[in-house]
Order: sequence, then structure tokens, then C-alpha cells
Amino acid sequence: HTKPIIFKMGSLNCRGLIKTARPQTRTDMIRRLYSQSLSLLAVQESHATETHQPTLNKYFPNQNQTLWTSDCGLISFSPEYQLQPIPFTNDSRCLAAKVTHSTNLFHPFFVL
Repeated sequence: HTKPIIFKMGSLNCRGLIKTARPQTRTDMIRRLYSQSLSLLAVQESHATETHQPTLNKYFPNQNQTLWTSDCGLISFSPEYQLQPIPFTNDSRCLAAKVTHSTNLFHPFFVL
């Protein structure tokens, strides 16, 4: 008997995940995201410029766990789900990724 894989994906328009003017709001928002027990989260309007991405990666520190453009992001909340970017456009409002499982419990799938 195989145990089913529980996979939860969410999507959020966060209107600026970095929230530079209010760091406590950023911390509270990220804590709330973790409390949702998601596997993956797609984020719109992240405002995650290259300058801000290292700050965001402190909140999501696992290797191969986050992908960012200046407008959107993809976050894996589990080290079991690894993200590999797929370059296909210069439009920062889009990103694509291959999602794999660290022990190959499922076939890779793609997120756009």
C-alpha cells in the first residue's frame, strides 16, 4: 500500500512581498504563508528586484527552493520539491519551472 502524496499549491497577488517600508508586515506575511502548509506558492506582484531577492531568500533559505523575477516568484516550502528554472521569455511577469521530487516519488511536472 503506497501512501498518497499530499501536494498543495497556492497563488497570491501580494502587492509587494518585500514591503521595505514595513519590515514587520513582511515578517507577518511570510509567517502566514508558512502557516498555510503549502507545497508550492506562485506569487504575483512580488516586486522582487535583484536587490531584494537576497532578502527574500533569507525567509526561504533552502537551496533550489525559490525562483524570482522582478514581478513574480515561485516558492517551494519543502526541500523535497526542487525548482529548476526554464528560460523562455524576457518578460518578467512570467516564469516557468520544472518541479522534481528529491527521491523521485513522482514524475517531474512543469509550472508556468
